[in-house]
Amino acid sequence: MRFDEADFLAKAYGDAQGLSVRTQTHRRYGIQPHDIFATITSEAARRRHPAAVLDIGAGTGSWYHAVRRLLGPSVRYVGLDRSEGMVARLEAEVGGDPNAQALLGDAQSLPWPDGSFDWAGLHFMLYHVPDIRLALAEAWRVLRPEGLLLATTTTERPYKALFDLMAQSLTSLGYRIGEIASPAMRFSLENGANFTPAPPELLSFPAGFRFDAVEPALLFLSSGPIDAALDQAGAPTSLRERVLTEVGKRIDMVITRDGSFLAASRSGFFVVRKCERSEV
Repeated sequence: MRFDEADFLAKAYGDAQGLSVRTQTHRRYGIQPHDIFATITSEAARRRHPAAVLDIGAGTGSWYHAVRRLLGPSVRYVGLDRSEGMVARLEAEVGGDPNAQALLGDAQSLPWPDGSFDWAGLHFMLYHVPDIRLALAEAWRVLRPEGLLLATTTTERPYKALFDLMAQSLTSLGYRIGEIASPAMRFSLENGANFTPAPPELLSFPAGFRFDAVEPALLFLSSGPIDAALDQAGAPTSLRERVLTEVGKRIDMVITRDGSFLAASRSGFFVVRKCERSEV
């Protein structure tokens, strides 16, 4: 069965719950040495200090908080997301901030005139956009000269150890799937430079999770990845808990043997400066 991206997005990003689970998992069990949103902000500020920042696919506001912590209250922040649930959560996060907005909208058709922002960020979301090049062209269009395009993503097979366990569990139940495709394969650290409107810089870092218990790993999978795996395998949703149980057994065996379960990954971001001569 073909992976249904629209259905996955509706389940994983229709409201803030799934994203909140994934964010909290990163905070508690992530092995990345630094907060990537703080790193993005500080690295970008070394290149150009902004007056106005556009956060495309803003989610629950992780970048908003880094912008405020590191750049102060005077920088204008606009967060855009296609999900009403995400925008409602972001509105709560920015509530009372006179220089911040949360708006519903499409990355492929931005409602601002050319040259409206100093930074445009697209963080961990381009691999979900139907037309990646169009979204980048729109972000590029609304940047001012010398503005920065910041596009964050992961390696093409993030958390491979967890995805492999899902594939093994599905196979043990009679659903042969091979490797489970990750949405990140569409725009990854490996291929992202092929999409950017000018040659980018790339900064990347070790990432992933180290779990010392089974439950948080299964909670992370329940926030979206398990549904993608079932869909790709052509397995009914009624097998969801059974597959998670099988995955849990395998994780528990590793934790018992090694003391923890490592699901390594890598994440990073592309930085593109909009020089006067740059073209899409």
